Parts: sequence; C-alpha cells; structure tokens
Amino acid sequence: MQNELNCLTQTLRDELTQYRAMLTRLEQTQQVVQNRSGNGPSLLTSEIKIQSLAVHRAQFIRTQASRDLAKTLHLTETNPMEVMIPLLPTDYQPLIGRLYRENRELMGQVVCALMSKMTCNKSETTNSGMPRSAAEIC
Repeated sequence: MQNELNCLTQTLRDELTQYRAMLTRLEQTQQVVQNRSGNGPSLLTSEIKIQSLAVHRAQFIRTQASRDLAKTLHLTETNPMEVMIPLLPTDYQPLIGRLYRENRELMGQVVCALMSKMTCNKSETTNSGMPRSAAEIC
C-alpha cells in the first residue's frame, strides 16, 4: 500500500501544480485583454489550450492512482476520495485530505475564471435584454 499512497500523493501534487499554472495563464489573459494588447490574447489562448491538456493529463493520472489505491483497500475503483481517506493510515489522512481539498478548491477557481472569461466573450444579455448569469452562459 505504501507504493500506492506515495503515487497518489505525487499525482495530487502534480494536479495541483497544473491547476495553479492554468490560473496563472487565465490571469495573464485577463490582464492582456484589459490592456488591449495586440496579439497577446491569441498567443495566451493557445497557451491555455496547451495547459488544459496538461490539466486533463494530470487528472487522468491521478484518477488511475486513486483507482489503484481503491483496489488495494478492497474498494470498487469508483469510490470517491471522501470514502477512501478515512480508510488510509492515520499518518497519510491529513496530507492526502489536504491535497485533495486544495485540488477541488483550485479546480473551482479555474472553473470560475473560465466562466468569467466566457461572460466577457459572449453577449451578457438574453434576447429579452435581461442580464445573463455565468451559469446560463455555460
């Protein structure tokens, strides 16, 4: 189980790094757009696409590590992390729990940043002239 725990810990860290990089790219894009820089937005949009692939890859690898740990714990592969964390050795529970929560929080920040980017790129009113919420746009 030690191997699976170390692998999951590393993959959670890697995923966290990719989410941070995505937030950085999104913030850079927002600054370039606000400053109305020439080719900056298109270049950064390409970087966002590349970073998106890195995020998806990190998510995939972390999911595989989570499934491997679930098998070791004699759980189904689809058990959520919230079920697995209390079953881990007590010295790993705080670390993996914290990394998991941080990943979820950063993923939420990325989603919010993307939603606000979409509201800037699309009409902010409905056909009837009513303001659109970010949820309606997505």
